[in-house]
Amino acid sequence: MTANELDKLIVDVSLEAPNALEILYTETRVAVFGLAFSILKDYALAEDITHDVYIKIRTYSKKYKARGKGKAWILKITRNLTYSFLKKNQNLTIMESDLIANKELIENFDDNLALREALLALNDKQREIVVLYAVSGFTHKEIANLLNITYPTVRWHYHMALKNLKNIIERGL
Repeated sequence: MTANELDKLIVDVSLEAPNALEILYTETRVAVFGLAFSILKDYALAEDITHDVYIKIRTYSKKYKARGKGKAWILKITRNLTYSFLKKNQNLTIMESDLIANKELIENFDDNLALREALLALNDKQREIVVLYAVSGFTHKEIANLLNITYPTVRWHYHMALKNLKNIIERGL
């Protein structure tokens, strides 16, 4: 889906066009879930945040200014809701058994258990950048803007993540 098509879809959601929110969900849910999961490391919580994102989109779509940045707008909502959830639930700890039970990542990451486990072994920033790049299709420059960090920092984290993933997979976890 092109940036203009996504903009039109968000406008359609604001106008309450039939099926617009459903189509938007279908087109963007993998990226939204992937980002939430990369931060939370919990499948069920990421699903909850994903649903909250689309409620928020429905509520605030009328305020969206169509400028070809719909995906960034949606992922900014996702990121804000996820970190807001973490702030409100600082005492929440994800038990190792929960991580094992929730290893299903997202459909675009194939069924490769080694890759999923390796992603969970990355630090939070590396995992977030890899998911934004690999799943959401953002460029490193767009990720820098979204995360409010410099472009070289994004590139460094990304390359370190790839190096770490390679080492983790080669070691056989």
